[in-house]
Amino acid sequence: MTASGPGRSGFLAAWLFLLVMLRAGPASALPLLHYESMLVGVPPLEHPNCVTYDPSSGQICVTDEASRAINVFDAAGLHRFQTDQGARISMPRDACLDAERGFVFTDTGPEHQRTIRKLNFLGEPVPYEPEIPGEDWSPTHLSIAADGHYLTVDLKGLLAKHDATTGALIWSRALEDPTWERADLLGRPVEGPDGRIF
Repeated sequence: MTASGPGRSGFLAAWLFLLVMLRAGPASALPLLHYESMLVGVPPLEHPNCVTYDPSSGQICVTDEASRAINVFDAAGLHRFQTDQGARISMPRDACLDAERGFVFTDTGPEHQRTIRKLNFLGEPVPYEPEIPGEDWSPTHLSIAADGHYLTVDLKGLLAKHDATTGALIWSRALEDPTWERADLLGRPVEGPDGRIF
């Protein structure tokens, strides 16, 4: 592993992750936070900005914006896959593994606007055109809801849900509050066990 600047190797060595494992039981069960180890990146992760855990496969999906890549690690933290230039990724922000073991993520589109993009399990682009929910829509964070559809939040605080197959807009809601100064600080939307979105 090479370092390009002072403290770089220390940053990578110290980059640890937490797995959120839900205990089997009623919907009101609290998540169990479990420390595992460090991720071992080959090649090194330059700017990891999003980590998603897939409970069905035990895999960890890491978005690396500086490398313009999405990486997959197994449950032991070992690197298993990285997208290459064929994925045509530009500025990935938030990626998840989908039901087909492919990837869904926010990125810039052909006209440099932010959108939702999809790749198959080989890291090849899959046609997907999400319906635009509002003017200047610019989704940054994305998660997959319990029903398999996509939840996004954009820089202006617009929360939207899109059909995972067709890209049709299911619903959208502006999270407007006149006291907010930085809606761009909103993080990834998460669906709770009772269906509420946080």
